[in-house]
Amino acid sequence: MRCGAAASRADRWTIGSDSKNTVRDPSPFAGSVPIAGYVLAGGRSRRFGSDKRLADWRGETFLAAVVRLLREAGCDDVCAVQSSEQDELPGDWRTIADDGGTDRHPMHGVRAALAAAQAATQPFLAIVAVDQPFLRPQWLRDLRDIGGGVFADTRESRQTRGALQPFPLVMATEHAATAGELAENAESPTRWVRRLLAAGRLHPRSLPKRWPPWGSINRTRDLLE
Repeated sequence: MRCGAAASRADRWTIGSDSKNTVRDPSPFAGSVPIAGYVLAGGRSRRFGSDKRLADWRGETFLAAVVRLLREAGCDDVCAVQSSEQDELPGDWRTIADDGGTDRHPMHGVRAALAAAQAATQPFLAIVAVDQPFLRPQWLRDLRDIGGGVFADTRESRQTRGALQPFPLVMATEHAATAGELAENAESPTRWVRRLLAAGRLHPRSLPKRWPPWGSINRTRDLLE
Protein backbone atom coordinates (compact mmCIF):
# COMPACT_ATOMS: atom_id res chain seq x y z
CA MET A 1 0.00 0.00 0.00
CA ARG A 2 1.21 3.49 -0.80
CA CYS A 3 1.13 4.87 2.58
CA GLY A 4 -18.73 13.76 -7.09
CA ALA A 5 -20.35 16.76 -5.35
CA ALA A 6 -21.05 15.71 -1.80
CA ALA A 7 -21.68 19.10 -0.22
CA SER A 8 -25.47 18.79 -0.36
CA ARG A 9 -25.35 15.53 1.58
CA ALA A 10 -22.97 16.91 4.19
CA ASP A 11 -25.10 20.00 4.65
CA ARG A 12 -27.98 17.86 5.84
CA TRP A 13 -26.09 16.96 8.99
CA THR A 14 -26.43 19.81 11.44
CA ILE A 15 -24.25 19.98 14.51
CA GLY A 16 -26.15 19.49 17.74
CA SER A 17 -26.35 17.57 20.97
CA ASP A 18 -29.87 16.21 20.63
CA SER A 19 -30.61 12.81 19.17
CA LYS A 20 -32.07 13.99 15.87
CA ASN A 21 -28.86 15.84 15.02
CA THR A 22 -26.52 13.01 15.93
CA VAL A 23 -25.79 10.11 13.61
CA ARG A 24 -26.71 6.96 15.50
CA ASP A 25 -28.04 4.58 12.85
CA PRO A 26 -26.36 1.17 12.62
CA SER A 27 -24.21 0.73 9.54
CA PRO A 28 -23.43 -2.22 7.28
CA PHE A 29 -19.77 -1.36 7.91
CA ALA A 30 -19.99 -2.41 11.57
CA GLY A 31 -17.82 -5.36 12.52
CA SER A 32 -14.30 -6.35 11.59
CA VAL A 33 -13.57 -4.04 8.66
CA PRO A 34 -9.89 -3.19 8.07
CA ILE A 35 -8.67 0.39 8.13
CA ALA A 36 -5.54 2.03 6.71
CA GLY A 37 -4.04 4.21 9.45
CA TYR A 38 -2.11 7.46 9.08
CA VAL A 39 -0.48 9.45 11.88
CA LEU A 40 0.22 13.14 11.24
CA ALA A 41 3.66 13.58 12.79
CA GLY A 42 5.29 16.34 10.77
CA GLY A 43 4.69 19.37 12.98
CA ARG A 44 7.46 21.50 14.42
CA SER A 45 6.10 21.17 18.00
CA ARG A 46 6.98 24.78 18.75
CA ARG A 47 4.41 25.28 21.49
CA PHE A 48 5.23 21.92 23.02
CA GLY A 49 8.94 22.70 23.15
CA SER A 50 10.28 19.35 21.91
CA ASP A 51 9.56 16.69 19.31
CA LYS A 52 6.07 15.42 20.12
CA ARG A 53 6.79 12.11 18.47
CA LEU A 54 9.23 11.31 21.28
CA ALA A 55 7.21 12.72 24.20
CA ASP A 56 6.21 10.25 26.89
CA TRP A 57 2.67 8.97 27.21
CA ARG A 58 2.31 6.44 30.00
CA GLY A 59 5.57 4.69 29.20
CA GLU A 60 5.34 4.97 25.42
CA THR A 61 6.25 7.69 22.98
CA PHE A 62 3.34 9.65 21.56
CA LEU A 63 3.97 8.09 18.16
CA ALA A 64 4.11 4.53 19.46
CA ALA A 65 0.95 5.07 21.52
CA VAL A 66 -1.02 6.42 18.57
CA VAL A 67 0.17 3.61 16.31
CA ARG A 68 -0.91 1.08 18.93
CA LEU A 69 -4.40 2.57 19.31
CA LEU A 70 -4.81 2.59 15.52
CA ARG A 71 -3.95 -1.08 15.38
CA GLU A 72 -6.35 -1.82 18.21
CA ALA A 73 -9.04 0.07 16.29
CA GLY A 74 -8.61 -2.25 13.30
CA CYS A 75 -5.78 -0.72 11.26
CA ASP A 76 -3.75 -3.50 9.67
CA ASP A 77 -1.25 -1.06 8.17
CA VAL A 78 -0.07 2.22 9.74
CA CYS A 79 2.06 5.00 8.26
CA ALA A 80 3.62 7.98 9.98
CA VAL A 81 3.27 11.08 7.81
CA GLN A 82 6.11 13.49 8.49
CA SER A 83 8.41 16.06 6.94
CA SER A 84 11.27 14.86 4.81
CA GLU A 85 13.47 16.96 7.10
CA GLN A 86 12.67 14.78 10.12
CA ASP A 87 14.55 11.65 11.08
CA GLU A 88 12.69 8.40 10.63
CA LEU A 89 12.01 6.66 13.91
CA PRO A 90 12.18 2.87 14.16
CA GLY A 91 8.95 1.13 15.08
CA ASP A 92 5.96 -0.87 13.96
CA TRP A 93 4.97 1.54 11.20
CA ARG A 94 6.10 2.86 7.85
CA THR A 95 6.96 6.46 6.99
CA ILE A 96 5.78 8.66 4.16
CA ALA A 97 6.79 12.28 3.52
CA ASP A 98 4.29 15.11 3.23
CA ASP A 99 4.50 18.04 0.82
CA GLY A 100 4.70 20.82 3.35
CA GLY A 101 8.29 21.90 2.91
CA THR A 102 9.00 24.78 5.27
CA ASP A 103 5.28 25.60 5.58
CA ARG A 104 4.06 23.25 8.28
CA HIS A 105 0.29 22.90 8.44
CA PRO A 106 -1.70 19.70 9.11
CA MET A 107 -3.35 20.11 5.71
CA HIS A 108 -0.09 19.06 4.05
CA GLY A 109 0.00 15.84 6.03
CA VAL A 110 -3.64 15.17 5.20
CA ARG A 111 -2.94 15.61 1.50
CA ALA A 112 -0.07 13.12 1.69
CA ALA A 113 -2.19 10.62 3.60
CA LEU A 114 -5.09 10.91 1.15
CA ALA A 115 -2.72 10.51 -1.80
CA ALA A 116 -1.25 7.34 -0.29
CA ALA A 117 -4.68 6.00 0.61
CA GLN A 118 -5.76 5.99 -3.03
CA ALA A 119 -3.67 2.83 -3.47
CA ALA A 120 -4.90 1.23 -0.24
CA THR A 121 -6.91 -1.99 -0.30
CA GLN A 122 -8.66 -1.28 3.00
CA PRO A 123 -12.21 0.10 2.63
CA PHE A 124 -11.57 2.81 5.24
CA LEU A 125 -8.77 5.13 6.24
CA ALA A 126 -8.15 6.85 9.57
CA ILE A 127 -6.09 10.00 10.09
CA VAL A 128 -4.99 10.81 13.63
CA ALA A 129 -2.66 13.50 14.96
CA VAL A 130 0.41 12.35 16.85
CA ASP A 131 -0.59 14.56 19.80
CA GLN A 132 -3.79 12.57 20.43
CA PRO A 133 -2.52 9.49 22.30
CA PHE A 134 -5.54 9.78 24.63
CA LEU A 135 -7.90 8.55 21.91
CA ARG A 136 -9.72 5.29 22.40
CA PRO A 137 -9.88 2.63 19.68
CA GLN A 138 -13.64 2.38 20.03
CA TRP A 139 -14.05 6.03 19.08
CA LEU A 140 -12.40 5.33 15.73
CA ARG A 141 -14.49 2.22 15.21
CA ASP A 142 -17.60 4.28 15.94
CA LEU A 143 -16.67 6.73 13.17
CA ARG A 144 -16.01 3.84 10.80
CA ASP A 145 -19.31 2.18 11.64
CA ILE A 146 -21.33 5.20 10.52
CA GLY A 147 -19.53 5.20 7.18
CA GLY A 148 -16.96 7.87 8.09
CA GLY A 149 -16.95 10.95 10.27
CA VAL A 150 -15.35 13.49 12.57
CA PHE A 151 -16.26 14.79 16.01
CA ALA A 152 -17.94 18.12 16.76
CA ASP A 153 -17.85 20.00 20.04
CA THR A 154 -21.41 20.20 21.36
CA ARG A 155 -20.63 20.96 25.00
CA GLU A 156 -22.76 23.82 26.29
CA SER A 157 -19.91 25.41 28.24
CA ARG A 158 -17.54 25.65 25.30
CA GLN A 159 -17.13 28.84 23.28
CA THR A 160 -16.24 26.58 20.36
CA ARG A 161 -19.67 24.93 20.40
CA GLY A 162 -20.29 23.35 17.00
CA ALA A 163 -16.63 23.49 15.98
CA LEU A 164 -15.40 20.45 14.11
CA GLN A 165 -12.43 18.51 15.45
CA PRO A 166 -10.45 17.68 12.30
CA PHE A 167 -8.83 14.66 13.92
CA PRO A 168 -9.45 11.84 14.37
CA LEU A 169 -10.94 11.47 10.92
CA VAL A 170 -12.28 8.24 9.43
CA MET A 171 -13.24 8.16 5.76
CA ALA A 172 -14.28 5.62 3.18
CA THR A 173 -11.19 5.10 1.01
CA GLU A 174 -13.23 5.54 -2.18
CA HIS A 175 -13.56 9.25 -1.34
CA ALA A 176 -9.82 9.84 -0.81
CA ALA A 177 -9.12 11.14 -4.32
CA THR A 178 -11.97 13.68 -4.32
CA ALA A 179 -11.20 14.81 -0.78
CA GLY A 180 -7.53 15.22 -1.59
CA GLU A 181 -8.30 17.30 -4.67
CA LEU A 182 -10.57 19.66 -2.78
CA ALA A 183 -8.08 19.99 0.06
CA GLU A 184 -5.39 20.76 -2.51
CA ASN A 185 -7.50 23.58 -3.98
CA ALA A 186 -8.66 25.08 -0.69
CA GLU A 187 -8.28 28.85 -0.76
CA SER A 188 -6.93 28.88 2.78
CA PRO A 189 -6.11 26.34 5.50
CA THR A 190 -9.11 27.56 7.51
CA ARG A 191 -11.49 26.07 4.95
CA TRP A 192 -9.94 22.65 4.55
CA VAL A 193 -11.90 20.95 7.35
CA ARG A 194 -15.25 21.91 5.84
CA ARG A 195 -14.05 20.81 2.42
CA LEU A 196 -13.01 17.44 3.80
CA LEU A 197 -16.40 17.10 5.49
CA ALA A 198 -18.16 17.53 2.16
CA ALA A 199 -15.81 15.63 -0.14
CA GLY A 200 -15.24 12.74 2.25
CA ARG A 201 -18.95 12.50 3.12
CA LEU A 202 -18.04 12.69 6.78
CA HIS A 203 -20.75 12.77 9.43
CA PRO A 204 -20.16 15.00 12.48
CA ARG A 205 -20.69 13.22 15.79
CA SER A 206 -20.84 14.62 19.29
CA LEU A 207 -17.61 14.38 21.26
CA PRO A 208 -17.28 11.28 23.45
CA LYS A 209 -18.01 11.96 27.12
CA ARG A 210 -14.39 11.37 28.11
CA TRP A 211 -12.94 13.72 25.51
CA PRO A 212 -10.32 15.89 27.28
CA PRO A 213 -10.71 19.68 27.58
CA TRP A 214 -8.04 20.09 24.93
CA GLY A 215 -8.54 18.44 21.56
CA SER A 216 -4.86 17.70 21.21
CA ILE A 217 -1.78 18.04 23.42
CA ASN A 218 -0.19 21.28 22.25
CA ARG A 219 1.71 22.20 25.41
CA THR A 220 3.44 20.21 28.11
CA ARG A 221 1.01 21.64 30.68
CA ASP A 222 -1.83 19.80 28.90
CA LEU A 223 -0.30 16.59 30.21
CA LEU A 224 -1.01 17.76 33.75
CA GLU A 225 -4.72 18.46 33.28
